[in-house]
Amino acid sequence: MKIQITLSDNFQDNLNTVAKISEVDVSSGFLQTPFFRKWFCSQDLAELVNFYQVANYISNINFLTSVWLDITFDYFQNYQDLLVKFELPKDPVCNDWLSSNMTHQTYLHMVNHFYEKEGFQRTNEIYKDTLNQLQKVMVRWGNTPEKITKPAKWRLQDFHDHMSYLYIESSSTNVEHNPEFIPFPVKVDKWKIYQPKDTVELALWGRRVRNCVASYENAILQKRSAIVLIEENDKPTYTAELDYNSLKKGEFNFKQVVGLNNRSTDLDADKKAVVERLLSTAIQK
Repeated sequence: MKIQITLSDNFQDNLNTVAKISEVDVSSGFLQTPFFRKWFCSQDLAELVNFYQVANYISNINFLTSVWLDITFDYFQNYQDLLVKFELPKDPVCNDWLSSNMTHQTYLHMVNHFYEKEGFQRTNEIYKDTLNQLQKVMVRWGNTPEKITKPAKWRLQDFHDHMSYLYIESSSTNVEHNPEFIPFPVKVDKWKIYQPKDTVELALWGRRVRNCVASYENAILQKRSAIVLIEENDKPTYTAELDYNSLKKGEFNFKQVVGLNNRSTDLDADKKAVVERLLSTAIQK
């Protein structure tokens, strides 16, 4: 698709035209480097996609330099593909936390690694949700910033899950559970199986797998049901609800076992056997 843009042979005039149409600041010194000038002049600005990518690149550079004042131009070259194609969601409320808790190297590696593996849509979804939750937690815990802790590992999914945990914790009454059948998480090959330790962990799991497992908390606390969570290669996979009294006797009486989005159709006989085997191994330990 073509857009209406008047171009000239002058680099600066064309850059100013991009600034006027897209409302991006073009004062960054990086935009005067030979690297950027050569790349900019190679773009067909009459093409909507190219124009958007040029403006997006400049916008991302402005964002990074506003958060990390010590960032060098090398990073704008090394991560050009990410910065051109992916719009880094920006929330000024979060900038101080980001700059205080992670380096620009860590930030760019984290986002780029997830982007290369999962693609634009998934990265955009996870990143926006992470910053949205961080922003809400900062508002709720504004007087206690020490509570807004860092994730154990700087991976985008871990960052997202950590902020989800803090967000739920900041908005919920957290009740401790008694994971009596599987007191500690058990790993078997690529699998991890455990029981939720409290309200927040149960709610976070429901958020990750997009089901309503959090609504079963009363059944857990009243010892009518036992909820078991199963991950495959560190990704939430199955949610199992078992009858508490039967499990107390060593019997696996499943009320339901579901995959992502409550999909019970994922569970054929072989997969259910996997769940039973994992339960047997975990509970025996």
